[in-house]
Amino acid sequence: MPVPPENLARLVDLVTLKTINDNTAKEVIAEMFKNGQSPEAIVKAKNLGQISDQGYLEQVVAQILNDNPKEVASYLVGKETVFQWMMGQVARMTKGKADPGVARQLAVAGTQKN
Repeated sequence: MPVPPENLARLVDLVTLKTINDNTAKEVIAEMFKNGQSPEAIVKAKNLGQISDQGYLEQVVAQILNDNPKEVASYLVGKETVFQWMMGQVARMTKGKADPGVARQLAVAGTQKN
């Protein structure tokens, strides 16, 4: 097997500790099989660490909500698919690195303020 079991265990640890998210783990494991590097080395070299900084993510979510009042209004009247669109915007602005749980929580709180 081209990837030692201890590297697979360390990859699982990175996801469990929320250093990276599930989607990033897929990219990291593909890279591990391709070049044999450790998951930590791949995450560092490709700057794949997850963003969990609540203050930064609050700013991102606030900007999305402020820039898209029609979508927020649609969500507030029951069009729940708009919420997934908002989460997509968070992912786009953070290049897929936002902690989805934190981003979701902030978006829900932000829409309730409007």
